[in-house]
Amino acid sequence: TSVGHDGAGGVISAYRSGSSEIRINRLDGVTGDRLWNGASGLQVTTTAGGPPHVVADGLGGAWIAWYDTRTTGSGTGLWVTHYDADGNPLYSSGARIVGNISPDPNGDLIDVDATPNGDLIYGCHLHTGVWTQRILLTGNLGPFARVANDGTISRIQVMADGDGSVVTWATFRNGDHGIWANRMNSAGTVLWGTEGKQVMNRGTGSAPAQHVSVWRSGYLFVA
Repeated sequence: TSVGHDGAGGVISAYRSGSSEIRINRLDGVTGDRLWNGASGLQVTTTAGGPPHVVADGLGGAWIAWYDTRTTGSGTGLWVTHYDADGNPLYSSGARIVGNISPDPNGDLIDVDATPNGDLIYGCHLHTGVWTQRILLTGNLGPFARVANDGTISRIQVMADGDGSVVTWATFRNGDHGIWANRMNSAGTVLWGTEGKQVMNRGTGSAPAQHVSVWRSGYLFVA
């Protein structure tokens, strides 16, 4: 289950129903009433290969991303869709594939956030590294940038930075486990080098499978 504030005092919840179905609903912040198709909510997909990741767009609607098992010309990968405040899907096709990502049954290789004006920022692990991209409210795709070339990671988090993003991930590099970070501006330029900056070195011990990252006022906090 993934839950986010709807920007109007309520919450938006996306959840798996069974092994491969994802549904989404919006709850009124005062009454708790389920606003999108009552108790049933809305069906997002029946071919999910991992849990959903939801973030409010600040306008009462929400973005949702997930790893899907459908195979298209782009491969098997990351799908996104966008709902308005009334629960109407804003993509005529229902959803769109945006990347052929690494298999992600546990939901650790995808994360999402939204910019102040409601654009989606997602981070994910592709077979060719760690990537981030902005999707505008209009549905147009913004810059797509590789922030590191790590072939294997165990967790990713993304945080909006205006119209850019800050991404953190756990990986094994140069013989050590650790947490790394990189930053991308609104033009798609990677700001902290082609492989990012190391935040924490765990040495040769067990991988830091979980971490929490917060970006505030130009500072990155990782725990």
